[in-house]
Amino acid sequence: MYSRIYKPRRNLRKLLAESNTLKSKKKWSLCKRQWNEKISRRAGKFQVIRQMKSPHAIIIIIILMGVNCLAFADDLAILSKGIETAKEQINILKTTAEKTGLLISFEKTEYMTNIKDAPHYLHTNHGEIKKVDKFKYLGEIIQKNGLEKEANKARTRKMEFAYQLTKNMYCKKALSFNTKIRHYNTVVKPECLYAAECLTLNKKGELEEMEKKERKILRKILGPKVEGDVYKLRSNKEIYAKTEKLSDSFRKRRLMFYGHLMRMDDNRLSKKIVQYFNKSQNCKWIQEIRADMQEMNISVDNILDRNDFRSKVQNWKGFIEKEKKKTAGAKCSETRNKEHSERMDEYWRRKRVGNTNPS
Repeated sequence: MYSRIYKPRRNLRKLLAESNTLKSKKKWSLCKRQWNEKISRRAGKFQVIRQMKSPHAIIIIIILMGVNCLAFADDLAILSKGIETAKEQINILKTTAEKTGLLISFEKTEYMTNIKDAPHYLHTNHGEIKKVDKFKYLGEIIQKNGLEKEANKARTRKMEFAYQLTKNMYCKKALSFNTKIRHYNTVVKPECLYAAECLTLNKKGELEEMEKKERKILRKILGPKVEGDVYKLRSNKEIYAKTEKLSDSFRKRRLMFYGHLMRMDDNRLSKKIVQYFNKSQNCKWIQEIRADMQEMNISVDNILDRNDFRSKVQNWKGFIEKEKKKTAGAKCSETRNKEHSERMDEYWRRKRVGNTNPS
């Protein structure tokens, strides 16, 4: 379930200043400390449901004993085992938020479930919550089936939209190619790189669509190649000599994020989740990380040394254009060519005779 909290018209600071805040602050600090203790105490006992995406961490929909909420600022993802439990949670959230001067927007609140006969609307004491197959959490689209298809389509659209806003600048001849490429890497490309640290790049079709859009934009920026009076498209090798391939950027960012997680303290919840999946043989994200580490010649010891690890990842060159094999064709002897020529002459002679005598 995804919920959004918004502030009422009165400023929250003024509200707290007018009321007796000392008691409220003590209660809040106590609740926060108890919450952290509960997470650290029960973080090892969880059942994995589906691996999901987030721009700041690997968010995995999990059922933790006592941990049933993923919260970042005013964006909350409430986790529950059933419909009735979800209703109780949203009622408690509504009541608790009102005590601090916050309101729950039921128009923006949505819920997603894998229960087949789940109702289209979740009826609570304070309003109805619509059922959806996907929703956006922290800027990333999360699907019901855990796939990344809709999120990758959104990346392609965002990159195209950013290019359309700035394409007039790329047509100016006063700017050099390096300036245009630098602007592309700073403004357009990050629209596609957002939350790329947790992508699983095992869908070649979706990845190819994003790279097609990238090459299309880069060819428009660099312009055609002129050879005499002939205009030709620039090859992939020429394009990626100026900038890094999109899939290579994905892999580098993902590996850098993995290294950041592995350098955390062992008592951190994120580190415990990653260590759990390191033991698993079915996690695609971990499998691709290991393949990237092997290709980049990076060991576990290199990860612990941050500077050495970052230099190896950043200096890795991923894209290598495949050389086209030249096919010379089959070589025939003069005798074979002569026999073939005679057969073709006989064939066309008979055909001409047949056309003149239709009987």
